[in-house]
Amino acid sequence: MVMNKLSQLSGYSINEMENQEMMSVLVEEEKPMKPPSTTITSSSSPSSNSYAIWANLKPFAYGGAAGMLQYSLACFSHLLRLELLAMVNKSLPPSLAYYNAWLKLPGILLFRATYTSMQFGSFETFTRKVEAGNNRMPLTLYQEACCGLSSGAIAASIGVPWLLAHGRVRAGGNRISILQDLYRKCADEGALAPWKGGRHHANYTILINVGMLTPYNRCFNCFRESLGLSEDGSTVGAGLVSGFFASACSLPYMNVCSTMMSTKPDANGKSPYSSFLDCAIKSLKSRGPLAFFTGFSKHFLKTTSPILILWSCLEAVRKSK
Repeated sequence: MVMNKLSQLSGYSINEMENQEMMSVLVEEEKPMKPPSTTITSSSSPSSNSYAIWANLKPFAYGGAAGMLQYSLACFSHLLRLELLAMVNKSLPPSLAYYNAWLKLPGILLFRATYTSMQFGSFETFTRKVEAGNNRMPLTLYQEACCGLSSGAIAASIGVPWLLAHGRVRAGGNRISILQDLYRKCADEGALAPWKGGRHHANYTILINVGMLTPYNRCFNCFRESLGLSEDGSTVGAGLVSGFFASACSLPYMNVCSTMMSTKPDANGKSPYSSFLDCAIKSLKSRGPLAFFTGFSKHFLKTTSPILILWSCLEAVRKSK
């Protein structure tokens, strides 16, 4: 009776009061427990840092190794040619021919390693950056050409001094290495002297790198995925296409330069061509567009064979990682 009176005064029945007590207990049980405070320390492992560094340096290392391997294969044919020349030219003993060849070998090997490492390493670095900016989408032909142009400019800045020094050593007939010639040039004329007079070499190097680097990856994927060729067959096919476009990009520049150098000035001592562009336009008007590709077959064979060997060496180095 007393409980009924109390429930009536409070406006709740006994059952409702019991339900309310049970709900309060359940709510207390469902409250999440506060986890103990822990201090988390993040530290980057040395192995991950070394792997990231190697991932960035790997294209440069592979490119340098491919250049060294390519030249080592070319050395056999070069020494054979020296032996034949020594047999024909009796005034040049074979020992002297070999001595001159081995004297230039360290400089040429260093040049090939440095040149191809910057050539392939910078191109792959640029393509990775552009691909990351494209949200991992494949590069367009224009973007690949820009990457090839940039890597060609970097390779030309390294290759031009070596090419000029090699020409001076061959023309002078002195038994000195290319490194000695570069050292003398810098000591006599200043630090920027090795790059003087190398504008045509730089332009030719940039053009041949654009034609060589731009189509290779696209053609390799096409031969591999669309045509179903093997890796070796795709490498050969893409290397041939790469050599074709390298020849097509570099030969017009060579022909225009040859026309300018072979043309003699008139009676007043004035050249008929005021600039490279003027010579190209006049050649186009007088002889047509095919004049730029005169001697293409010979230039194609001369250019494609080392490019094909270089791509094959690079793929072999990539497989042996």
